[in-house]
Amino acid sequence: MKRLLFTCILLLPFFTAGALGRVPEVRLDGGFLHLRANQSSLRAVLEQFQHAGVRVNMEPGIDAMVHGEIDGEPLESALAQLLESFNYLLYWEVIHGPLGPLPRLESIHVFRPGQRRAVRPLPRPSEGFEVGRKPLRPNEPFVRDELLIGVQRGTTAAEFRALLAMVGGTLVESIPELGIYRVRLPPDSDVFALVQQLRTQGAVSVAEPNYIYELPAPAQAPGDASTRTAAAPAGDGQDFVPVHSRQPALAIFDSGLSPTFTFDDSVVGRFDALDPTRSLSDPLGHGTQMAMVASGQVVPWGLPDEVGRQRVPILAVRAFDDNGRATSVGIINAINYAAQIGARVINMSWGTEANSAFLRDAVRRAREQDIVLVASAGNEPTQRRVYPAAFDEVVAVSAMNRDGSLWERSNYGDFIAAAAPGTGAFPVGHRGPPGSYAGTSIASANVSRAFALYFEQNPGATAVEAERAFFQALTDAGPRGTDRYFGRGALDASAWDRFLGN
Repeated sequence: MKRLLFTCILLLPFFTAGALGRVPEVRLDGGFLHLRANQSSLRAVLEQFQHAGVRVNMEPGIDAMVHGEIDGEPLESALAQLLESFNYLLYWEVIHGPLGPLPRLESIHVFRPGQRRAVRPLPRPSEGFEVGRKPLRPNEPFVRDELLIGVQRGTTAAEFRALLAMVGGTLVESIPELGIYRVRLPPDSDVFALVQQLRTQGAVSVAEPNYIYELPAPAQAPGDASTRTAAAPAGDGQDFVPVHSRQPALAIFDSGLSPTFTFDDSVVGRFDALDPTRSLSDPLGHGTQMAMVASGQVVPWGLPDEVGRQRVPILAVRAFDDNGRATSVGIINAINYAAQIGARVINMSWGTEANSAFLRDAVRRAREQDIVLVASAGNEPTQRRVYPAAFDEVVAVSAMNRDGSLWERSNYGDFIAAAAPGTGAFPVGHRGPPGSYAGTSIASANVSRAFALYFEQNPGATAVEAERAFFQALTDAGPRGTDRYFGRGALDASAWDRFLGN
């Protein structure tokens, strides 16, 4: 450990981070601090703590100038020097994983004496995830300055800290079930170069970016929205079959759920995976649309109204931020949550071309827990594999028009498992007004609903039995036998009757 000249001088309130020196470098190595600052403001230093995953609350109008270097000094003594002109509180948490409990600084509160109640959260540079794209792989977005690390069995905490020091990383969180550690990197890091570097280390089993999954762009379908809003809510004169279980048969990982629409008794659970303290909402509308298809309130064109009569218990999970983006870590956490509360089906009406080893492991683990996973194939006819749909354990769904033909924008390829109606009219829009929409997202939610109904009728069935019955019920469409467009067949009205006995 070494410490060079280090000063922290109280400044007047009119000094700002932009008026001082370069952006400081901050790395948190467990209970140790590495800091380099050249005439930087305290606010700029604390912003780098925030970049490293520490929540910062600060009294407005205070600042200081920081100059010098701290190299591996215990965090509490280092912060005592850095914040000696102020009062402060530190909040810690323990990250559990294959390396045992590892301490992490969770938040800092900085204030002048007597002003504790005046602290406010330090504004973040931007909301949501900062998106990075590799020039030669633009369809594989990832979170900037983050990576995911899996360690080999037998790796010690000291060896892991050496890995973090090698990449300049700070531990942010873990997923103990899969042995994944999320690491925050210094600003503007070359994530792919560091991933390649880590893969050469014997202590690392897997290293990859924290990939981003994006909701598909809205796709309008020709047709009059007033002609078909499918099943009306219970109490409007329709003969509906209410859910008979409070156990969520179907979990929908999407943009949330609008509080302005009535789902009668279909929604038995709501969970915001990004902020569990927040009431569930859906400013994008995509998640609400998928919930309407899954619950039976909207029946896609090409199926009779009767298929919307029976409700299924659904769990609405907000996994995507207000920009329509989710991360590998967020999706994996959502899968674990859905498995813990007993969901039988998971619908994933989105995807990316990035093949994440960590997401694949999470999907495999869910499948081993007897969960059917369904995903959309994508709304661009590229033939390229889209994940999670292309994982072997997932039912990949392409979309059909109301006449049973393949929707012109549906993706296709050798990974397609089935096709389903993917057009319909919605009383809520997706990034736009209510109306007629199309997409493999709708087709995926339609297939997920069919599986959920099957489990409601056959609660003792396994995932293998449900999938076998589903594929046997499909109607052969397109080229004879299994093909790249309809997979093993179409979930049309006849197939629906064969599968569910309606």
